[in-house]
Amino acid sequence: MPELVGGGVLGLLAGYLKVRFGTSEVISTVMLNYIVIYILAYLLDGGPWMESGLTVAYHQSSPVNPLLEWPILLGQGSGKMHIGFILALAAAAFCAVLLERTSLGYEIRAFGSNPTALRFRGTNIRRLLLVVMLMSGALAGLAGAGELFGASHRLRAETLLGIGSSGIVVAMVGGLRPSGVMLAALFFGALKSGAIYMRLKSGTPAGLVSAMEGLVLLFFLCAAVATKLQLVRIEEKVHA
Repeated sequence: MPELVGGGVLGLLAGYLKVRFGTSEVISTVMLNYIVIYILAYLLDGGPWMESGLTVAYHQSSPVNPLLEWPILLGQGSGKMHIGFILALAAAAFCAVLLERTSLGYEIRAFGSNPTALRFRGTNIRRLLLVVMLMSGALAGLAGAGELFGASHRLRAETLLGIGSSGIVVAMVGGLRPSGVMLAALFFGALKSGAIYMRLKSGTPAGLVSAMEGLVLLFFLCAAVATKLQLVRIEEKVHA
């Protein structure tokens, strides 16, 4: 579908900036998010994609064709679960098999731990990075398709705000593993969904969820560092 192609192209662009100029993929993808947001704002605010018939400027497109909406599995209204959940599970399973059972997955894991050794092994590091960024962008495009055709049913520029930073937090808390990322994504998704009702029922500040995300990530990183320090101390005792 076009969303996978568009996401793959953007991921490939970030990968090219990395291999050509050494630009951090985190910085380049975050900056590309803002470029995409401003392009969407131009297209949706009085542009060709703006919903017809609006008397005031509002950044949204017309609703998608009902025939293109993704099937609903459970629930109704804002609490519905569409087939995108199944696709997300399938994507996580695909990534797990790719990383653990294929030669490409071995190279990806080796690149994350010791790229210098992988280069001496004869692997084309630049090509590997481009492939990884292409697949990552395609998966991001699939997630965007789920938001458009499964949830909101219309395109809004503000939908992209904050997704990149939340994705980094989810990946870190999930231990950079597909299974862990699934659990972490469910946890933080519940936080964000519950924040809407918390504001309506009790007037909870909107920034509370972001603060909780930061605290969870902080405690997780501290626990990881403490675990490593404990292992070092045990090794020192054994050598002593």
